[in-house]
Amino acid sequence: MGVGETVVVSDIEAQQALMQNFSAHGLENPAKSVMKRGFCEKWVMGIIKDDLPYSLGEKLGMKKVLNYILPKGLTSPSHQTVHHDLDVLYEKLDDKVNKELQVCIALTLLYVHKLILSSQIAQRLQSPVISGLAKIQFTHLPVLLCFGLMTIGN
Repeated sequence: MGVGETVVVSDIEAQQALMQNFSAHGLENPAKSVMKRGFCEKWVMGIIKDDLPYSLGEKLGMKKVLNYILPKGLTSPSHQTVHHDLDVLYEKLDDKVNKELQVCIALTLLYVHKLILSSQIAQRLQSPVISGLAKIQFTHLPVLLCFGLMTIGN
């Protein structure tokens, strides 16, 4: 086949080639479906991360951009919705942190209990090494335990 010559293909072959190219393009660039909940979560996180005003979606310029980009029926959250979502997010994070602190406190109490027992044993045995270890003041013990810098021995 020379330069400038055309190749004759059947209609079926042309359709198959077109569909293969179409499918390949779809795999490389999958369609995204925007859901209201997911969009609101991303919107709130973006506002927080970039320290933007809650009313960003209510401003005329952003409203026009979002109306153009978002699918029909999906609008930008109002500042009241953003504020509410932030309150919900705060409550979830607050609960999570409180649960982790409760675990840290429980571990600290367990460790202190072990220290008291080892101190009592050291006093009974009157071993200088054990007595010295028992007298160490662990003033930052809760902090060390919570950050995983110290582990509880058996």
